[in-house]
Amino acid sequence: MKKREELEKEIDRLRSLKDKFEIIFESAPDPYYLLDLSGNFVDINEATRKILGYNKSDIIGKNFATLHILPDSQLPRAFSILEKSAIGLPTGPTEFTIIQSDGTTVPIEIKTFPVNIKGEKLILGIARDISFRKKVDALLNEKKFIQKLINSFHFPIMIVKGNCEVIVSNKVAINYGASTGKMCYHWRKRDTKCSWCCAKEVLKNKNPQHKEVEFDGKIWKIYWIPLDEDIFLHYIINITTEKDLETQLKKIQTMKTTGLLASGILHDFNNILTSITGFINLLNLESNGLSEKQKEYINYAERSLSLIHISEPTRPLYISYAVFCLK
Repeated sequence: MKKREELEKEIDRLRSLKDKFEIIFESAPDPYYLLDLSGNFVDINEATRKILGYNKSDIIGKNFATLHILPDSQLPRAFSILEKSAIGLPTGPTEFTIIQSDGTTVPIEIKTFPVNIKGEKLILGIARDISFRKKVDALLNEKKFIQKLINSFHFPIMIVKGNCEVIVSNKVAINYGASTGKMCYHWRKRDTKCSWCCAKEVLKNKNPQHKEVEFDGKIWKIYWIPLDEDIFLHYIINITTEKDLETQLKKIQTMKTTGLLASGILHDFNNILTSITGFINLLNLESNGLSEKQKEYINYAERSLSLIHISEPTRPLYISYAVFCLK
């Protein structure tokens, strides 16, 4: 009688464990499944059905290799796991790509455990959708690439949120004080937003903008380029030297224009004086000499010509430049 009571208690305990297992198995948020040692599905939970996209009846009793739920290239890896499980070894996590019923692929990780249910050796598989983790990894890799790219620039460059918080900044921006997590205007050692900021307008209109701004005794060209609804690329270039060179070039062009004008005037003046002296000399040849007044005219003309043809070391700057332009 006592043995019978103990046996009934054991049966009740096993039934309780079975019920608990079934509850855990069915309600688990991750895909749970049972395979026999040949790779045939014995049972699957609701999460497995959802991730595969098939009805439960389409899966139970079928072999995973014939269901085309894995790419052909990954089947050898799956069979290797099956062999290890057959000798009682747990495996994983191992990465696979599930092919859903509509052809969509989902990256997953699978762990397997050998189990014994009612005297039958089975394989309990626990899968986990790692799509989100893959996206995060891709974003991190992208961020590393972006970081490496922007570090190659010699001016401050940042990726910034709409509230001016820096998401990514290069070494130059960090040296100025605009590191990740800080505000973009910290690169100017300021605690307030720049008066010329175009971030709000750029994000609203989705059009890049740039401005030339003078502060701290330098001239800067500042760019805002929208990347997303609330993110923009922001970089600042010191163009002080370029602006100085531009100003000098304008001065040189003005001097050249002035020189060309002066050279033209001198050229015309030279022609007039040459004609005057020529006519006076002809008078000298045709008559018995020049009058005092004519000699005075000759003297004036020759003195004027000497200013034009003055020797190089003592030539006035504007005449030298005019002669240079004529050459």
